[in-house]
Parts: sequence; C-alpha cells; structure tokens
Amino acid sequence: MEQPRPTDHERRLLLPASLFGMAAILALPLSATPAGGIVPVLVFATPITLVLVGMLHHHRGAIIAGAVLALVLLVLAMAAVSGVETGLLANLAPLVLLVGPVVAVIAVGRPLREVDVVAAAGFLISATIAVIAGFAAAQTPGAAGLVLGVGLLGFTIVAARIGRRDPAGRG
Repeated sequence: MEQPRPTDHERRLLLPASLFGMAAILALPLSATPAGGIVPVLVFATPITLVLVGMLHHHRGAIIAGAVLALVLLVLAMAAVSGVETGLLANLAPLVLLVGPVVAVIAVGRPLREVDVVAAAGFLISATIAVIAGFAAAQTPGAAGLVLGVGLLGFTIVAARIGRRDPAGRG
C-alpha cells in the first residue's frame, strides 16, 4: 500500500518539527555528559516543537502552550543570569528536559508516521539509540536498566502487535 504524499505545508513544518523534536529528545541525555553546556539552549526545543506541531495540525492550544512555555523559560533564564531567585519556578527547565522526549516522540512521531512510516521509524529508532548511548556514555547509574527496559518494551510491543487477533476473526 502506498503512503499518502505529504502536502507542502506538512513538509515545511515536519522537517523543523523533527529537528527541534530530536533536540528535545537529546537534551536530557546530553545533560549528563560533558556536552551539557548546550542544554540551556536545547531546553527551548520542546516549546518550539509544540508550536510547530500546533501549526501543523492547526491546534491553537498547542501553539499557545509552546509560546507561553518558551517565554517563561526565557524569563527564567534571564532571571538566573541576573542572579534573581525564582523559587519553585527554577524547577521548570529540568521538568521540561524530563518531559521533552515524551512530548517530542508523541508530537513528532505520530505525524511523521501518518506521512511516512520509514521516516517515523528512522526518527524514533535514532532518538532511542541516542538517548541510550548518551546515558551509557555518561556512565549514568541505571543506564544498563534503561537499555534492558527499552529492549523489553520494544519486544513487548512487537509481541502484542503480532499476537493480536484480526478484528474480523481471521487470526
């Protein structure tokens, strides 16, 4: 079965959404490596991804959420540079780093799958490998558990999909 051809609008937005989505995914493992100095810039990848995916799906709520999140992160960054104490709001950037990969996988992986299954698979597998390799390279405690967990999750998904009975009762 032939994949539906993406529109120019989808291509224009999926490419940068994929770029910023991948940046949102990589920010977390990079934070545990010597390259962690780039993470304060990469934290903005998640809100930018939200804006781009909101534009892709004409979803005003995602656009506003991404824009507001980016603005708040910018204000927090400027406050930190100025030496202003931000209290509990200082936890927002680390929280964005933690949820960024999940947001990116869902927000970018799904539209990519709808346009091109191979592109979606490339995005998801490279992101997964990069995250695992980043944590392993940083010798992060639990990296081996992460590797095993991702492997088992992948196998469980395959087993569930292959073992699923056909809705028409043919399987």
